[in-house]
Amino acid sequence: MTDGMLLLTCRGSAEIRATHDRTLEFTTDSAITGRATCVVGVDAALVSGGRVAGPVRVTITCGDQRAVVRALASSAWRPGGRAVIRRSGVRLANTLATDADTTAADLPRELVSLLARPDAEIEVRVDRDEGRWDGRGGVVLCHAGADPERLAAEIAAADVVVAEDQEARALVGDAARVVGGPLGEADVPEGGRVLVLASEDLPGASVTALLGAPERFAVECVGLPAPLAVAAASPARGRLLVGDRSRRREQVRSAPESRLVLRVPASSLEAVFADAERLRGTRTAALAGVAASACEQPRWGELDALLAEAPRGGDVVCCLDPAPGGAGEDEPGEDPFVAALLAEGVPARTVAMALAQRPDWGRKAAYDFVLRHRSRG
Repeated sequence: MTDGMLLLTCRGSAEIRATHDRTLEFTTDSAITGRATCVVGVDAALVSGGRVAGPVRVTITCGDQRAVVRALASSAWRPGGRAVIRRSGVRLANTLATDADTTAADLPRELVSLLARPDAEIEVRVDRDEGRWDGRGGVVLCHAGADPERLAAEIAAADVVVAEDQEARALVGDAARVVGGPLGEADVPEGGRVLVLASEDLPGASVTALLGAPERFAVECVGLPAPLAVAAASPARGRLLVGDRSRRREQVRSAPESRLVLRVPASSLEAVFADAERLRGTRTAALAGVAASACEQPRWGELDALLAEAPRGGDVVCCLDPAPGGAGEDEPGEDPFVAALLAEGVPARTVAMALAQRPDWGRKAAYDFVLRHRSRG
């Protein structure tokens, strides 16, 4: 990984306050008012670089003062526009990076004094970081149909690339870091970033072991709508059902062995989780906002922990896991019929395609299942 991914220049303004405690911004506007408390540079201009992704160090230099912000770059940001760095994980179109350890209010006041001078020249340099500032690694689940520029940035930022199907392998080409799953923690450098690329059935069986450890691996989703993002972020496997909010309680009660995706008002989430635990034995789920800007970083974990961090307004999407030990596990450990077909020499692809005709199987899940049988026999 090389340094100097992105370089911006700005100038100072007498209206810079730098008191916002959730964001900081480099604006392309030439003039601001004192109400723009997040702005720390005006007339922002791109000097060099393009799309960025993964952990970054943003160095703000003015005169003899500087500050470093560690954050997670968003590959959705387009160079040349406003550049906002957020403490939260929300990725709006103007968001250069999220999950920042520093906001405008945290900057040294000596630096802010220089930024408030209209003749100040400000340099903003974005370099790759060795890892996330919170010490966690990353798992990025990316659809093969994602924006090509985003995909290129995500590949460049990854330590390991998993191409799950033929279409994904064609996009990645001969990159030396491409591997086949499944992966465990020992296969990923400490604090490393794994990109899982697939044309369907994300994330397959490749990174299930990593998805179940949110304290060690943060999950990002690129090119997936909210319902598929929360489903992909859960380590539970097996049949996936998408619910109808008008029949929520009935659907929560039925098919407890399956994963269930629901879109509900954030104000109803506590009741939904209570029903899920009482009626189906669910203890874990994945959760995300509905908007594209909010669903790229779904969270998975215990219901109580998710509830404490949930948005207070609007709608959210959750994927309720099956009860522990109930196998979402829809998938039996062994299928005598599949084993017999393989023993008779029927090609694994033929068996998988036949299995995928069932309504509760995806092609990728069926293929992984058949390959596991073949490896055992």
